[in-house]
Amino acid sequence: IFKMGNKQPQFLAESDPKWFALGQGDDCLDPITYDPNESYAVCVGIDEQVEKEFISLGEMVANDTEALVDRVSRNLGLPKANVKNLVASRTSKRLVTSSGISVFLVDAAQKVGRKGILVFSFSGHGAKINGKYGLVTYGHSASRSDILTGKDFVRLILEETDFKGKRVLLVLDCCSAGGIPEEFFGIEDARKTFCTVAACRPNEASIQLHPLNHSVFTYFLLEALHFNFIANQASRSTAELSLNLQKIYKLVSEASFALSALFIKFDSSKKSLVGYNSHAVVISGKGKEEVDSDPMPHRGRFESLLRLGERYPEKAESFPYCRRWLDYHIYNSSSLIKLRDLDCLGKPAVFEACLSAMCHSIACIHIYENSPTMGKANQFIFDFISVFSSLEVVAPVNNQRFSASKFGAGLVYYFSILKKHKVDVSQLIDLFEKVKNEYGRDETDSASASPDYTLDQLANQITALRFINM
Repeated sequence: IFKMGNKQPQFLAESDPKWFALGQGDDCLDPITYDPNESYAVCVGIDEQVEKEFISLGEMVANDTEALVDRVSRNLGLPKANVKNLVASRTSKRLVTSSGISVFLVDAAQKVGRKGILVFSFSGHGAKINGKYGLVTYGHSASRSDILTGKDFVRLILEETDFKGKRVLLVLDCCSAGGIPEEFFGIEDARKTFCTVAACRPNEASIQLHPLNHSVFTYFLLEALHFNFIANQASRSTAELSLNLQKIYKLVSEASFALSALFIKFDSSKKSLVGYNSHAVVISGKGKEEVDSDPMPHRGRFESLLRLGERYPEKAESFPYCRRWLDYHIYNSSSLIKLRDLDCLGKPAVFEACLSAMCHSIACIHIYENSPTMGKANQFIFDFISVFSSLEVVAPVNNQRFSASKFGAGLVYYFSILKKHKVDVSQLIDLFEKVKNEYGRDETDSASASPDYTLDQLANQITALRFINM
């Protein structure tokens, strides 16, 4: 935890993991052996809602679901005919209501053999509605509750079918996901049957980040399932495979927790900065001190970017709280070091996701400080180079090449939160266009640098995501 008191920052240890698995006692993370030919899966993605009580989460939910369908077949070994893919925008809407999903779930549960497992994955909204945690289906609206709760899974799989399989694995990527399996605790058969890997605890949110093209949870889950597949290939001697939940959980929990810890948000009601989810960061009170070190080491690669800044009259300022926050993530066994040690930070998508998260957090600090230069082009150039330089202190060498894609990944999140808080962002819009013209776009660049998008359009894309301040 990074906590700022009235004058001096304090650094407090925090080891309680944000991502967790639930099942039967201490053995819920034991390896599960199963016959893939006797196993079935239902993968659901709710990327549209019948009403706008919940914001439609858009194409990233479809990406998550399609990728999990592929991993379940290729990495878990299930025949494609045994895997049902239900994405709201790509199927009949009646199939993605609670009743429609229930039909597929019951059908799959009935087919699972004695050596098989049932996998159910969900990507979409989760919420506590009428006192119950549930998965929000397409049919939910303000006038009609249409959710799937933990007890619904118990009823459908253990009561309405003669389930013979070894285990039911629930993979839940939604806000409040951890609340769903809480209903299993008092039911002995459910505790023995269900194992749940959830994106977050009941009072937390699952984050989506544009550079990952997936939610944070699903991105690292896909990585973990691939490693599980490699391990199976190396040791397989029978028709049965093994699902090592302990190793899957370790990678997903540590990497997801580390990346989410790069977010801080500005709480406008309390006029304070608060850390994201269980990796709490609370900054209250204000203090000033001088910063002697150069906040932008190795600036040579950014000379053309700095020359763009010369076209704007306002100069950037160095703010002590921003510097302290960046230094913490470089030098204190922090999130960036954890991601590096897990071999995640070397991946371009993760590097850009870190840029996005950290630029967002710096913008929140500016809002908290009421910085006179926030929203100005030179201030963002200064902040971006500071963040980029901080990342490259920790990150592998191959990610140190500056590109319009990386610049756009940081700018769009920085811009979005400032715009939400009514800051004048006209210079940032102008800067975005200048950078696109200056650097163009190469084959490695993402949509963040595409000449087909304006900064406002990119910001609108990320406001549809499960995201802390949007």
